[in-house]
Amino acid sequence: EVHQLEQMDKLGMNVIPVAFRDAYAFGGGLHCSTADVFRDGKCEDYFPNQKVKDITRV
Repeated sequence: EVHQLEQMDKLGMNVIPVAFRDAYAFGGGLHCSTADVFRDGKCEDYFPNQKVKDITRV
């Protein structure tokens, strides 16, 4: 969805386009790969031993 991507980009979100053919390999469909993530509590690092830069953080 190009228009939604542009809107999120204007709001300061780091948008990472993913081809849906790549999402299906992980067992998810269209809804699973586009659904929002809701969490309670503070932002935590669930994988502290990984040395990967989080490109999703603005």
